[in-house]
Amino acid sequence: MKKIVLSILGIFALAACSEDVYQDIDTQNNGLEAANTASDDSGANAPFTVVNIYHSPWNIEQPFIDTPVRYTIENSTNVIPGGRLIFRVTPYVGLAYYDGVNNNNYYGTLLNLSNYPNLYANGYKIGNFIPAQPIILDGTGAPGTEIVEIESINNHCPVIQTMNPINNPNNEYFNVSPIIGVSTLEESLLASYGKVFFFYWEAIDPTTNVVVNSHFVTPFCYNYPSTKWASASIAVNVPSVGPTIPLFYNIVSDDTTENSDEVVFNQDDILNVYPYYTPFLYGAYYYDVITKVDEDGMYLDISIR
Repeated sequence: MKKIVLSILGIFALAACSEDVYQDIDTQNNGLEAANTASDDSGANAPFTVVNIYHSPWNIEQPFIDTPVRYTIENSTNVIPGGRLIFRVTPYVGLAYYDGVNNNNYYGTLLNLSNYPNLYANGYKIGNFIPAQPIILDGTGAPGTEIVEIESINNHCPVIQTMNPINNPNNEYFNVSPIIGVSTLEESLLASYGKVFFFYWEAIDPTTNVVVNSHFVTPFCYNYPSTKWASASIAVNVPSVGPTIPLFYNIVSDDTTENSDEVVFNQDDILNVYPYYTPFLYGAYYYDVITKVDEDGMYLDISIR
């Protein structure tokens, strides 16, 4: 779409992230316009001015629903000698779309607890999130250790290991099989209709192998106004958060002016606990973790200043 946070003393400027992933982060973050500085040390979001637009690769209509979505994870902490951290990332995958009716009919697939015990849990056909196996980028510079682009060859969501090998030499994918099994109906439904809703990241000292910081993060989505986003009338639990979080779904897309049906969290609630931007201090260096979405995919990056 998780919390060990070290205090950061003083006020520091928000630095630009990796150019090839976030070259525009200082001016816009898909609905956010950057302010001048960030002095937050608690894993909270940087101060941004909200812009009422949201670009996304998720859309229930053709041809979007058959298009593989690319997820880019980057660890650029090795650009400063002695500053490298290991970046361990756990994606949480769920069904990405909602038709406005909470019954057992999911776009023609009839859900039941026998065949869909995880995706139809609690009687909800959305809002059930499955953790994939962690993906580790150690930042050492070998292929696949600093940047990986996870994109299926023929599935909307890369939960089956048929991957585009470009910028993915280790054939990484979102392996949810320990929970939902292999070649199951749940796996097939996620492959066709799933997306990552949030990540749990861990920054690890490569010398001591100790986790020095960690957090749950989710990208920003401007789920307003009510003419574009409707309440699903469903509120769900997410890890490490007590209160439930309301879900919304898209009824008018900024990309097509049609309904995309994409499901998102209510931003007023989720960003207080799962920020899109987390700065932290470890040793002599400041680090930034940022996640975002645009029409080309989802991105998660750890960088050093």
